[in-house]
Amino acid sequence: MPRSHKLPSPRSLLLAAWLAAPALCGAVTLAMPLRDPATHATTTCQLEPPVFPPALRAAHASGGVQVELVLGLDGSIEFAQVRQGSGQAAFDDAALAAAGRARCQPFRDAASGAPVRGSALARFEFHLADGGGASRPQAEPLTLNSEQRAASPPQVFPANYDEALSVLVRAYDVDAVVTAGMDKAFARLPERIGPVPKARFVECTRGHLSGPVLEQVVRPGFAMVLSDPDLMLKLARLLNSPLGRKVKEATLAGKALEAAGITGADALEANRMLESPDLRAFLDGGGLKRINDAVAPYLFVASRQARDACLKELVPPGTYPLQNERPA
Repeated sequence: MPRSHKLPSPRSLLLAAWLAAPALCGAVTLAMPLRDPATHATTTCQLEPPVFPPALRAAHASGGVQVELVLGLDGSIEFAQVRQGSGQAAFDDAALAAAGRARCQPFRDAASGAPVRGSALARFEFHLADGGGASRPQAEPLTLNSEQRAASPPQVFPANYDEALSVLVRAYDVDAVVTAGMDKAFARLPERIGPVPKARFVECTRGHLSGPVLEQVVRPGFAMVLSDPDLMLKLARLLNSPLGRKVKEATLAGKALEAAGITGADALEANRMLESPDLRAFLDGGGLKRINDAVAPYLFVASRQARDACLKELVPPGTYPLQNERPA
């Protein structure tokens, strides 16, 4: 992380929520066939009905949530995200938690039978039973285009290594972290940097450190720490989970964990993800800190290069001395 804004370790926050997670009660699963009408790739998912939020049950509320599930070649859910919300955050969170518990077979190409990567939409409906009794929300799956990518023979670095690295870098949300750090740094700058108004300097710097640029900058740092694409995708799923997103947002906003809005369903979903032995070992072994430490030098160099480039672009030659800072 940038030296001006180093995040506290999210692991301790995740662990606190994980330990507070309620035990998972037995739930009825629904076997749902998913089929792509264009490619005819098919799969089957076991979907648990979502938990109806008690406050919304008491208010006799109802709604539906559409969640996108992205499945890997082995049928694992690489990540889930809300594609069409209900307007009620509690419904959205409950649907995401249920989607994260899905157990799916890999998509199969209709012609060859080979596993293919793909994505599908599942719709979760929340309606109270007639007469105001206990609700039984149902999961109604829809379909979305499936990507035709046949499985490849094992390699030293599997064919999806670069893709998994990209998914993890995006999940880490480096752009948001760097933006938060830059905001704090810019707030301390005078209104003019030499003859240049601060607003122009800020705009220039942000242009040099855009999201796509930062993703390329930090990739070598991530690659130094992680080489297993499966572990990368598991970590990305955790960071993209409701709990992961809320912890990141609260941390960047300087809020306490208690104000992050983490629900029992959020913690339960994270708990299920942390049942993965390799993911848990990575986190318990200080994996996030190792990523931070590996990425920080690349971000530091990129920020200095952006600063120097903007000064050269905006300051007339000879009017503002630039020093080439070098370590002693």
